[in-house]
Amino acid sequence: MGGHEKIPYHLKTIHGRSNKPPNPYIRLEVDTFTARTKSIKRTSNPVWNEGFTFAALSSSTICIRAKNDAAIFKPQLLGEVAVVVETLLATGKDMQDVVLKLRTAGANGETQERGEITVRFWTEETVQASATAIAGAHQAVEDKLEDDSSPAKSMEAIVSKLKVFADIVDEAAKVWKLACVMEY
Repeated sequence: MGGHEKIPYHLKTIHGRSNKPPNPYIRLEVDTFTARTKSIKRTSNPVWNEGFTFAALSSSTICIRAKNDAAIFKPQLLGEVAVVVETLLATGKDMQDVVLKLRTAGANGETQERGEITVRFWTEETVQASATAIAGAHQAVEDKLEDDSSPAKSMEAIVSKLKVFADIVDEAAKVWKLACVMEY
């Protein structure tokens, strides 16, 4: 799949870790899409469990910023990371966690680690293919049980459908469309 086609992606923030207890939230920016999680009060290990859906190119950059909502004048940057969608796709398999370090610029210009975000990706097509395969296998087993009461033949039908399902999942894992779950 080329880098010229916008693809639907999903993002779900789960939890994270920080070096000090702020009132953190996550701001996500991809191309023209912007979203944010709710703020979690005074914690270094926030739990959001929020999801987002956006369209992006495989060459698009995902910018993730952790901010402190307790700052007096404007939200304080706790740390950020920018990563190209294609890089995330190459880093992990579907439904596998990828840890990204949140950093800020120090006084001398060097970056300092301020926490981490764990991102989980999976393809929308994988979810759809899995659901279709499961529904098909279920229907085939029901049909087989109605047609023939022989336990051996029923078991053979089940095993056959499970193999088809496993093959579909293996192929779907190679697809470039994705969704992601994030932890901070």
